[in-house]
Amino acid sequence: MRKFSGLLFVGAVLVAGPAGAQSNTDMCGSNAEAYTPQQVIKACTALVNGGGYGKNDLAIIYSNRGNAWKRAGDLRSALADQDTALQYNPGDGITYYNRGNVRLQAGDVVGALADYDIGVRYAPNHQPIWYQRGLTRYNRGEYQQSIVDSTEAIRLAPNHADSYTNRANAYIMTEQFPQAIADLDQAIRLQPNVALHRYNRGVANERAGSTPQAIADYTETLRLDPRYANALGNRGNLKAHNGDVPGGIADLTAALAIREGAIDLNNRGYAYVNARDYVRAIADFDRAAVLEPNSHGYDNARCWYRIMANTQLDVARAACDRGIVGYASVPVELANVLDSRGMLNLKQERYQDAWTDYNAAANTDSSRGGYLFGRGIAALRLGRTEDARSDFARAVAMDAGVAQRYAGYGFPIDAALLPAR
Repeated sequence: MRKFSGLLFVGAVLVAGPAGAQSNTDMCGSNAEAYTPQQVIKACTALVNGGGYGKNDLAIIYSNRGNAWKRAGDLRSALADQDTALQYNPGDGITYYNRGNVRLQAGDVVGALADYDIGVRYAPNHQPIWYQRGLTRYNRGEYQQSIVDSTEAIRLAPNHADSYTNRANAYIMTEQFPQAIADLDQAIRLQPNVALHRYNRGVANERAGSTPQAIADYTETLRLDPRYANALGNRGNLKAHNGDVPGGIADLTAALAIREGAIDLNNRGYAYVNARDYVRAIADFDRAAVLEPNSHGYDNARCWYRIMANTQLDVARAACDRGIVGYASVPVELANVLDSRGMLNLKQERYQDAWTDYNAAANTDSSRGGYLFGRGIAALRLGRTEDARSDFARAVAMDAGVAQRYAGYGFPIDAALLPAR
């Protein structure tokens, strides 16, 4: 989402000062945005040095100069001027808003929110404060509070499209998809040629499970901005998961040509898996792992698909080992990686190790019949036929297709050892 693009100036008009200062009041007043930051700073400084202004006007001059310092990138001077402005007029809510913006740009989110809180008390009808506080709260994950602020921003300025987008994004994060889509419809009505609104509606439709509408939104986003990489990536992932694997790979490849990202690499990797192109899939998972070296999200894929391709099994084992350590406190993911290493051990005829991994997986996540079936195969190879028969029976009761799936992995089981259908 984009920050509010309107003026950040205090909005009051300076009274005419001493003779000859009119051009300075223009540059330091309501038209300051039309001038360079350096021109505004020079003009405001001249007004301060010229004297003749009361406290309220001085507060405006300092606040406007503070905004110019902010535009120039000098946040220290910007903050000092906003502080001075508030000394002259401690009840000016818009100056609190301006100082909050400086603090926000400096990374002081807590300080910024504190200023916005005061700002809405003193200037409750100044829409930008409500919008900016809503956006800041959204970025902090405070979605319900963001919805409240964005709703007030919309009440004050019903035609401000970004307020609808901001509230819609908070609705998306709280899974209120119809409300999100309604807000984005309104944003699109107000700004039909802004790709961002179409993209966000695509995200809302995708998360709501409305795949055709999401694809249509991403397509329209790309008509407005052909290099919108996120729209390409999201559309490609949807295509790949809904029958158009070549189209999905093409979109993801186009997204990666614009900017390389781990998510698109991961998604294209799974698209290649769907095409049974394990070599390219592995290359994408490996590259994603390089881009996000602190993530364990790619360890299992890097392990499993090497097993499926029967290649680089030493690398597969290292990836599984890494995933098991990384997911030690995430039971479902841990069990999944243990399952992969169990399969690797079966392939390498390390049957006791396989039994240990599958046993650990089954004890960690009891909802998956595949873990029991893998343990049964390991038990059978260790000569523990009755244990194997018991595991097979429990596994098939949980997952009717598990025996056929393991046969596809290269481990067919004699029907006599399986429960009767």
